[in-house]
Formats: sequence, C-alpha cells, structure tokens
Amino acid sequence: MTETLRLYPPAWMMTRAVRQDTELGGVRLKGGSTIVLSPYLLHRRADLYPEPDRFDPDRWLGGQPDRAAYIPFGAGARKCIGDQFALTEAILALTAIVARWELTPVGDQPFEPKVETSLSSRGLRLRISERRTSGTGDAGLHAATPRSAPAQPSTPAHPSTPPGAGGCPVKHEE
Repeated sequence: MTETLRLYPPAWMMTRAVRQDTELGGVRLKGGSTIVLSPYLLHRRADLYPEPDRFDPDRWLGGQPDRAAYIPFGAGARKCIGDQFALTEAILALTAIVARWELTPVGDQPFEPKVETSLSSRGLRLRISERRTSGTGDAGLHAATPRSAPAQPSTPAHPSTPPGAGGCPVKHEE
C-alpha cells in the first residue's frame, strides 16, 4: 500500500501560504504568496527514490518512509485527518478482494491516473476470476476458476440494471 500511495498519492497537489518574506530553494517568496507543492512530483524524485517511476514494494522493507519525503495525505497542520482510516479501509478492502478474486489487467495499456481533486483511475480494465480453495485443506491456497469477465467501467448502475450492463462492475459469463 505504501508504494502505491507513493506513486499515486490521493493528495497529489496542495497549497500553502507564505507567512513572511522568505527564500525557498534559492527563490525569494513574499509574505502572503501562495505556493503549490506536489507529493506526486516529490515522490518521483530520483535523489529520494531510486528508479522513482518503477513500482517496487520491496523498497520499503528497510523501514518506514521519511516523513519529509513521503506525504501521500499531506503534512503538518493540514494533513488529512482520515489518513489512518483510509489506509485501514484500503488494506481491508484489498485483502477481502484478493482473497476471493484474481485480478488481471486486460490489454497492455499502462495505468494513467485521472487528475482531479484527488487522483483516480482513467478506465482501468481488469479481468476478474473467482478463486477457489485448492482442496488441499490449506485455506490459504487458491486456484482461479475459468469464470472470468472484464470489469466494466466503474460508473454507477441503476439498481434494476442487470449485472454487467450500464456500468455494473462485474458480470460473470458461464
């Protein structure tokens, strides 16, 4: 989760007000000015993260990220107050999903974030296959079943819409 949030921080851009005349990175800033900083760009600095554009969850095996160089939910007095809830919810949701489903990208298009107030996906297409226990008695071993179908775009569907139609996220084909 840490590596995903490094590459795609939900708070991808934030502003701060300069309280008094100061210098930042060799640039003079007047008091009252507004500056923009981007965790998205900070998290891609090669001097902070080797191969910064590569997804590498193992980069965090050595310990926790530097609080000054890793700020997916912002920092300081204006840091997101729901950051721990969001992390917990994401981990629980991901655990529940991958325990039951195998997710495979459809096609070879790279992921492109959709830039709005927060980052989201731009039409990420996945094939979803239900997992079944292997029958060995080990509940941790799973095998994907042949029942798979591409996920539809995540647009809301009307409650009376059949699965797979009108943006419903999952349709199983027998």
